[in-house]
Amino acid sequence: MQKTFQTTAQISLLVLICLGTHTFAEISPLRILSPVYQRTDPKNGLMLSLDSDPVSQSSGNHVDDSPIFFAVKSRTWPNGLIPIYQSKQKNGGSVLTRRLTHARENFVDPLFFAFPPQNESNTAELSGRWSCEAVHNDGSIDFLHWEMTVEDGVVVGRFDQDTDYRFAWLMEGRFNDPHILLKAEYIDAKYELKGNLTDGKLQGTWKHHEGADGGTWKAEPSETIFTTPDLMVAVTLYVIEDKKSRHQSILVSGKPPANSKPLCKVWLPIKESSDSSTR
Repeated sequence: MQKTFQTTAQISLLVLICLGTHTFAEISPLRILSPVYQRTDPKNGLMLSLDSDPVSQSSGNHVDDSPIFFAVKSRTWPNGLIPIYQSKQKNGGSVLTRRLTHARENFVDPLFFAFPPQNESNTAELSGRWSCEAVHNDGSIDFLHWEMTVEDGVVVGRFDQDTDYRFAWLMEGRFNDPHILLKAEYIDAKYELKGNLTDGKLQGTWKHHEGADGGTWKAEPSETIFTTPDLMVAVTLYVIEDKKSRHQSILVSGKPPANSKPLCKVWLPIKESSDSSTR
């Protein structure tokens, strides 16, 4: 069913008013929901755009006037939310995905962030930006940040892109609740971190593969986990892939078809959430 939305200005004001009821202690830093629009492109299939993203006037694509849902846009990874990428395919089309091919997270920013699907336990607890303290055997301490998420037990992410650790790579990661294994490379050095997730915090041991260096590490979320603002509701975003063209369509709320897959949970104004929209 076609969805009818209020104007973008009205919705944005509504979201700001809703978020205004929360303190910075509850959401830190303050996260604002951004409207997400669909770009009509019959040749390349699904294309989404956020309100602050420039739209090429020469592309010939049409952008729907009404947002199809709301999501979080952020330069850093908010805790409790998962990244959603819009990835280009070889056929020229784009698909929405939760992770990229090997270590591309260092170069590509997510299109938006959203809640993980309903049926995933611990994903929200592990996903986001972490502040880490690594203690060496000699007693020296390194402080760093990393951003990560998990899907089907595979951990992906990146180190802080605003420091020298932007040259570090998260090469491999596994999460089997509560155990976590991370393998990273920094310049020419390879490291392995093992640990456990307990009460929302990580701690464990680390070692340098080529040397005797090693020690312990601990990490905690950099901010409070995002919560849904008043007057908004989180609904499941499903992706539906056409087997012939490999193009995607999406369903926001509503009853999903058999060939759909839950990707994440995005936000709608409460009175709009009973409608469904297939794009």
